[in-house]
Amino acid sequence: DGDAQQVVAGGDLSLSTTAGSGTSNSGDIVIEGRQTADGSITISSNKSTFLGADQTAGTEMLCQSAVRLTNDLTLTTGGDLTFAGTLDDDGSSASGSALTIDAGEDVVFAGAVGAIVGDRLDTLTVADSESVEFQSTVTIDGDLKVVTTLSSGATAGTISFADDVTTTAGLATGSVEITNSGLLLIAPGADLSLAGSFAQNGPGSTELGGNITTDNGGISFDQALLLTESVRLDSSNR
Repeated sequence: DGDAQQVVAGGDLSLSTTAGSGTSNSGDIVIEGRQTADGSITISSNKSTFLGADQTAGTEMLCQSAVRLTNDLTLTTGGDLTFAGTLDDDGSSASGSALTIDAGEDVVFAGAVGAIVGDRLDTLTVADSESVEFQSTVTIDGDLKVVTTLSSGATAGTISFADDVTTTAGLATGSVEITNSGLLLIAPGADLSLAGSFAQNGPGSTELGGNITTDNGGISFDQALLLTESVRLDSSNR
């Protein structure tokens, strides 16, 4: 039951599995209830982590293996949140996969978001963070919204995309909204192909090196835009 409190830890909480044999899901970690730790939460599965309830860490949270959502949920941290592996839906049409993140410090997606065809997240919302880094491709069957708040440090408030971003309408419009207090960095060759609109509406500037194409919405930048490559902005299918 995703509404039930499963674990409360006064310090750090660590869950891990090692290589198993026999069943096809040997080594998986399945979390169906809420977990709260005053310290950190570390999840390290030999295969995949199936996550179906809210998780709250007083400091950082680290998911060291592939994560698959079995329900709509929120991850809250007082420090960093890192996905070292891929991030996907579990493939079940009976449950949603809308992920909301509220991080006290940095958020890092080291693996692909939406790596499995047909098992992409419904929506991804980073509601608050100091910086957000997408190190691989992002594919979502809905909307992507990312917010950073300014703090001290060289990368304060930055949002970066190192690879392609693709959205479909799915259960939402397929729009991307970026509210960056620092720099928005879209790397050279990181193309955005969106079913909905693209909007940059934070106080930070943008460095753009990839194309942006929208099928059913406009393209807007509220602050200064620096082109680091020759790019194409195309909203002709509006």
